[in-house]
Amino acid sequence: MVYHTTHGKSIFSIFNAAHTPLWFLVSLFGCYLLTAITSRFSRPWTWKLLVVGSLFWGGIGVLLCHNRIELPMWGTHVLLMQFYYILGYVARQVRWGHVSIFAKIVNASREVNLVMLAGFIACCLPFSIRPSVATLDFYHPILFLIGSLSGICLCLKACKVIDGLKCWLSVKCQEMGNLSLFILGFHFFVIFHLYFLAIPMLMRTAGLWGILFEGEYLRNCYWLGIAFVIPSIWISMVLGKFCMRRLKVFFKM
Repeated sequence: MVYHTTHGKSIFSIFNAAHTPLWFLVSLFGCYLLTAITSRFSRPWTWKLLVVGSLFWGGIGVLLCHNRIELPMWGTHVLLMQFYYILGYVARQVRWGHVSIFAKIVNASREVNLVMLAGFIACCLPFSIRPSVATLDFYHPILFLIGSLSGICLCLKACKVIDGLKCWLSVKCQEMGNLSLFILGFHFFVIFHLYFLAIPMLMRTAGLWGILFEGEYLRNCYWLGIAFVIPSIWISMVLGKFCMRRLKVFFKM
């Protein structure tokens, strides 16, 4: 839908295209449905039975990934991510001592944070392939599990630190969090069009100074990509606020 002319049938590529950024939302909805099914067999909602169920679905997902089998409607991704989905629920609900597991993670000591950082580095950096859940590319299931859980814990800890600053950065991060689904939906398309507009302008400007830039060179420049991230997120946030206002009016009607 981004690189080709949009036509009537292209709307269905949202649910199967390998590069659409909306795969995450479809998978998240699938995890919600699969959790509802799992809960039917684990009533009352005991967290141990839910974890066992998520391990069962996640194991099937790992086997499918290992054999490079992709189910329609991101089914393989849903099975693989079910474990993390349930784990998030358990971390919020189950108490460790007097506080939840989630609180233990975000308030972890410096030594624990160093262990998580070491686990993340050890499981992710030594490999040439960049792990990607979207394309089901990861080197080893166990290492991927350790590295991803360590990274998730580090992100939660970083959010706690930023929130404690009580400055413009924490306010902006909270605003981006509130509009994160809109940013996820708009960002990829916005940044693509920024490239489309900016690359000819940069090539023309560089030509005035006698510098020759190739289009593919500019497209693959990391510094240019990082520079475009900021305006693309800002535009996505503006579009998100616009959609929120329209949705509120719609629901009132």
